[in-house]
Amino acid sequence: MSLPNGHGSPGGRSHFDRPDWRKCTEQPDCGCWVCLDKAGVSLPEARGPEERGDQKQTDESLVAELARLPPFEYDRKRKDTAKAIGITVATLDKAVAEQRGHANAKDADLPHWSVEPWPEPVAGDRLLNDLATVFSRYVILPKHAADALALWVVHAWAFDAWDISPFMVLVSPEKRCGKTTVLIILQFLTPRSELASNISAAAVFRYIEDERPTLLIDEADTFIKGNEEVRGVLNSGHTKTAAYVIRTIEVCGEFKAKRFSTWAPKAIATIRSLADTLEDRSIIVTMQRKKKSETVERLRRSDNDDFAILRRQALRWCQDNLRTLSTADPAVPDPLNDRAADNWRPLLAVADRAGSEWPKRARDAALVLSGDSVDGGSIRTQLLADIRLLLNDETMRGLTSEAIIAELVKKPDRPWADWKSGKAITPKALAGLLKPFGIFPHQLSVGDGKELRGYARHALENAFSCYLPPLQCVDASETPQWQAQVPSFQCVGGPSHRHIEKAWEMAEAVARPTHRHVETAQRAEKEN
Repeated sequence: MSLPNGHGSPGGRSHFDRPDWRKCTEQPDCGCWVCLDKAGVSLPEARGPEERGDQKQTDESLVAELARLPPFEYDRKRKDTAKAIGITVATLDKAVAEQRGHANAKDADLPHWSVEPWPEPVAGDRLLNDLATVFSRYVILPKHAADALALWVVHAWAFDAWDISPFMVLVSPEKRCGKTTVLIILQFLTPRSELASNISAAAVFRYIEDERPTLLIDEADTFIKGNEEVRGVLNSGHTKTAAYVIRTIEVCGEFKAKRFSTWAPKAIATIRSLADTLEDRSIIVTMQRKKKSETVERLRRSDNDDFAILRRQALRWCQDNLRTLSTADPAVPDPLNDRAADNWRPLLAVADRAGSEWPKRARDAALVLSGDSVDGGSIRTQLLADIRLLLNDETMRGLTSEAIIAELVKKPDRPWADWKSGKAITPKALAGLLKPFGIFPHQLSVGDGKELRGYARHALENAFSCYLPPLQCVDASETPQWQAQVPSFQCVGGPSHRHIEKAWEMAEAVARPTHRHVETAQRAEKEN
């Protein structure tokens, strides 16, 4: 722009009430048309009416011009420009950043994000077979895990078809068990995938809002378990209708609330367990270190043609079947609890649509990996399970705290004997664990006019029915029913706990065989 003699203006002041050139102070913050012109900033408002055109278009052209400036040059001009056009510096910075982001969007995308659908229709069963084979080729996995991973990959390509997106959680007791290898394979098989070894709560929802990725998180044991904010944000992304967090952002100098999405497929790798709330929303694959006698193909940690073909085929299959998947209501095996059933419905829908042997393979995987078992539950459900083994006599009206603790500490595979600082669990700690279930200690009569604090049978049984799987076995011919009786124990407590010890031993002999879901899977395998 050039004004007559360096100082002139076609018309009066702009509608932004910018200082007139006649009042130019020749200071850096003057903001008049002439000073801005000398600074090299072209302002649409400085033109005559015949040159202004559409306001939106001129604003966009100004932002585009500023976005092309080198960073240092833009920093020198941003304050004067924002003042000249009547907006805050923060608003101008945001507009310029967005313009630069759009210009570099294609460069920012990872190479494997660009996927073209396979040109021909894809058979679902063959696609799942190929995906399962890829996982088995590179990693030693527990039984049915390759099938679960293959189904989860396809679910990720169509996850908007469902209201639930289960987390895929890879757990191992120690390092070097193949978790990262599985995540790398997932990175090259799932849509818009991003693999990160650490991420903050804010980065989770902001990145999901911007990119809609498949989020793969490694090394979760180093930062998630003790981070309640990260855990809460991840938990929110399990159910579509609740997959949002709200944060305040600055808009034109004011702070306003904005909703950010957390809805995205997520896979997490960790040593040992995650928080109960995360595991409850997950399909868990427990991995072990490869034996010396076991061999797998070495994974070259980069994309390849096989991965690219599978991505294209998965995209095409999901596009062709999205409507059917979104309305599917697959049958869920009975042994799965409500949350596990929700987690598996998307995967079972994929398996049913793929057909062939996959409906059966998917349900076998669901029973083995997510069948209802107290062993993988929270510390509270483990406590309930251990207490239930003591209440095997219908005449028992309750258990004293003393009697419960005396038997709990005998379990070497439970934490009760070494609950805190090397000391056994106390009656107070016991009460604290049972309190969330609505179970509270009361004075119980133990005979001879004595009363001890303990827990009523009916309160314990209410919690058993809600939080624990049934004790009875599916096939009575294979495993005896729960019949252990202690007729001598009529009330609670007492100086000797031999009757409880005997009941515990009998209960373990019955309750510790394979759970119903494992038996069902074993019988299914025999039939084949």
